Amino acid sequence: SVAELATISVELPWAFDRSVCQTRTVSNLYGAGLLLAALKSGDGSLLADFDEVREKSTGFCAEVEEVTDALAAGDWTRSGGLADSGSAGLAEEAALAFKEICRTPSSFYNLLDVRHGPIVLVDRRTLVLTLVSRGDAALQADLVTDLRSRTDHVVVFACGPATDDAAIALPRLRNDDVSALFMLYTIQLLCLKRALRQGLDPDQPDGLDAWIELRPAG
Repeated sequence: SVAELATISVELPWAFDRSVCQTRTVSNLYGAGLLLAALKSGDGSLLADFDEVREKSTGFCAEVEEVTDALAAGDWTRSGGLADSGSAGLAEEAALAFKEICRTPSSFYNLLDVRHGPIVLVDRRTLVLTLVSRGDAALQADLVTDLRSRTDHVVVFACGPATDDAAIALPRLRNDDVSALFMLYTIQLLCLKRALRQGLDPDQPDGLDAWIELRPAG
């Protein structure tokens, strides 16, 4: 097996996924990667954050049910995800969730890179999901303002306190890259609700299989 050939093999038996789209597997693999980095670097703040993730997850997912219901009913036809740093990978995975779960064209860009061309494709039928970090607040706020001038469907995920009524405040942890997990939870839930509204079976995406088997050539 591949595990036997690897120098280091990390097994996540609790992350078994019945979903073809592997939603649980992705978040667990991301978390495991961060935890390995924390152990290697001795970053106690990352370890402390993950002590809180499970407890905060239950309450958070219940809180965004109403928000995701409203978003799922929107008149958008495509989506775009924006995020930076370690959280960028989660936003890219979120873009895949739109394709796989609710069959919606989607894209991902680093936050300010959207200004370098992709913003011209943002129109009133585009849902834009933006992760606002605790980085340069002015640059991020200006971008959100510009996006809102092009579409009413802008969702801001705030790692710090929510800045307005349209922002979803993620649980305030020590590291934005851990808080971003809750953005992925929200988007996966949104894609599920959207699929069900459209009469799609989220567990039967055409062209995807639950397992990929590797066989020797010949």
